[in-house]
Amino acid sequence: MAYTAILGAIGKGAVGAVNSIPPEVWKLLAAGGVAYMGYRLVKGTVDKAKYNNAVAAVGTDGKKGLAVEYASLLNAAFNNLGWGWFDGTDEDLVYEVATQMFKNGVDFQTVANMYKNVYGDELLQEIDAELDDGEKLKFFNILRGTNNL
Repeated sequence: MAYTAILGAIGKGAVGAVNSIPPEVWKLLAAGGVAYMGYRLVKGTVDKAKYNNAVAAVGTDGKKGLAVEYASLLNAAFNNLGWGWFDGTDEDLVYEVATQMFKNGVDFQTVANMYKNVYGDELLQEIDAELDDGEKLKFFNILRGTNNL
């Protein structure tokens, strides 16, 4: 019923569409928004705790410490505003992290392992989802030192 009302309202223009959406649909949308914001808050808290645990386990010095930091920066680049799939990727930050990884001799697999430990996701899959083919090529060329730094 609500779906039909929304589709019917589309032809009435924006104001007509908004005014004709039943209150129960607005309540459902509000509840979904609150639930999503709660999820993001909890996820952010859990991710921060995992990051802190990883730092505690490997320290902040050395290549493993740098790998935790790089994993965190890459996650921040992929979740630019913290709102998931629609907030875009900060490609400049991704390239800067790759540059620092190369300069400090931190290999991709070490960062990928830390990324998996902290965020529960595969870094290579995240890169594949976040960057187009040209951006991936640039990222991996920077890691190999074959891109202009």
